[in-house]
Parts: sequence; structure tokens; C-alpha cells
Amino acid sequence: QKKITEPRFYLLFFFPFLGWALQQTPDMIVRLGDSLTLNCSHKESGFWTMFWYKLPVGKNATLQLIVRSVEGNKAEFEEEFKSRFQSSGTKGNSLSMAIDHVLLNDSGTYFCAKQDTL
Repeated sequence: QKKITEPRFYLLFFFPFLGWALQQTPDMIVRLGDSLTLNCSHKESGFWTMFWYKLPVGKNATLQLIVRSVEGNKAEFEEEFKSRFQSSGTKGNSLSMAIDHVLLNDSGTYFCAKQDTL
């Protein structure tokens, strides 16, 4: 007698190190439907803007801006990410971003970036 079990899908999130000035969440595998939080921080002073980008899985994928936050301000999300992605904006020298109920199309490589602002 065969036992049929529900298929399980896993998403692999890869967070490359983008330079000595930024630290981000390490690689992780997430199950569909789970939630996760991505963290990015730096140790520099000055006035800056932080960003999260996504590079979707696929041959012709292009980098997508998810969210930006000027130092000490609220997070500004791109329209397509507003429903399940959340952030309180920059706090100290960090920008965290949460993804609720991960979907298959959330698969990809997530990049954190920082830009000095005049």
C-alpha cells in the first residue's frame, strides 16, 4: 500500500556578500508559505539610502528594486512588492525586510545595497 504525501517545495534564497561595508542575511532555504526576514547592516557614518533588490530565477531575469529607505525614514516599496513585503524603514544602520507567506515566484537572489546621499 502506497502512502501519498503532499509535495513540498522549497525556495533557495542566496544573499551574496556585496563588499566589506555591508552585512546581510546568509544563504537560506525557505518552504513555501513560510515567512522570513532579511537583514542588512553597515557600520559607516554619514547620510545614506539603503535598498533591497531581487534577481529572479531565469535566464533573462533583470534586477528588480524592491524597497528603498533614506536614513531614518520610512521604507518606500515598489508597487508589485507592497502586498506581502514589509519593512519599517532604516533603523540605526540597518534595513530589514520581511516576506509574508513565501511564494514560488519569490525565488531568486536578494541583494542589499547602500548609497551615500548628499
